[in-house]
Amino acid sequence: MRPVNALRALVLVALLLPTRAAPGMGRDPLKIGDPAPALDVEAWIDGEAVTIETGTVYVIMFWDSVTSSGRTDSATAKSISRMRKLHELYGGRGLVVVVISPDDAERLKTVVGSQRSGKGFHLAADRRSATHRAWVRKAGIEKLPVGFIVGKSKIMYIGRPRDADFINILIQVMTGRYDPQLQEEAQPKLDSARRARKVKNWRMAKKWYDEVIALDPRVFAPIAMERFQMLLMDMRDRDAAYEYVRDAIIGRMYADDAGALRMLAVLITESPQLSAAQRDLDVAIDAALLSLELDGRRSPDALSCVAGVHFHRGEYDDAIGLQTQAYFNAMPSEKAAHMGLLRGYQESAARSGAMSGPR
Repeated sequence: MRPVNALRALVLVALLLPTRAAPGMGRDPLKIGDPAPALDVEAWIDGEAVTIETGTVYVIMFWDSVTSSGRTDSATAKSISRMRKLHELYGGRGLVVVVISPDDAERLKTVVGSQRSGKGFHLAADRRSATHRAWVRKAGIEKLPVGFIVGKSKIMYIGRPRDADFINILIQVMTGRYDPQLQEEAQPKLDSARRARKVKNWRMAKKWYDEVIALDPRVFAPIAMERFQMLLMDMRDRDAAYEYVRDAIIGRMYADDAGALRMLAVLITESPQLSAAQRDLDVAIDAALLSLELDGRRSPDALSCVAGVHFHRGEYDDAIGLQTQAYFNAMPSEKAAHMGLLRGYQESAARSGAMSGPR
């Protein structure tokens, strides 16, 4: 009916990502899964010291000196602006971004100029290189810039922010669906499930999938969706597939997990892998409405999810009304995406002659 919007794409991407944890970098002690070291910097440019806390997700970014790396002040300012943009996108969801440079505080202030740090975005001068040694050198990293994603006070990922996996893994960490050590433990079982699925050994495939999910249902919510897709698409057993959804996914494992319920609703309504006959929009609306009940009627994600299902059911007025609410409740950085969905609904309704209100 329409292209998948960026807001929905984040949900579908999670279903397509490999579950294997990213490898650590280098042979030095600091690796993925280790506790995050302290941030022992010389000076915080905005005067606010950052302490790693268990309930917060961080991007800790290191780069070379602006005076010795050959970069111009303009290039460095642009790099800082890119990190600010990352914070603008996800700061409202609790992300803290820390940018660390070996320059002194006065030099950094000159580079930053009039750009002031907002809540959750921090610049730090590490002239003594204590933090660089504890993070970058111990991780065996030789080339900067490099970013560390930290969640649950542990190193979750090490790489460049422009790496293909960086944003996807950041989103998973922020939603509590990424644990590299647990995923490494689960990988042999998941490999066995997928091999069994490939040779149509359904009994063993279900057994291995269930063992993976049982390790941590929240982390392995995408695997529960994969199991559902096997029943529906490979086994072509629609009744069994939706029985699994109602009894196990909605009724038990994810009854209080709004994000997983939205993942399910979007999968059913928008996955290009499913045919129209394989979609059960009654199940999708049940999952979306439960997500809204859990997150509250001011949640733009939940409102938008319900709106999307209504749209695919041909219920244009409901879709437009709920998506309008989602737009008004959304953070400034996400309003454009919500408006794009709203306009798409309005245009489709107008073309079908089903829109009762003004555009």
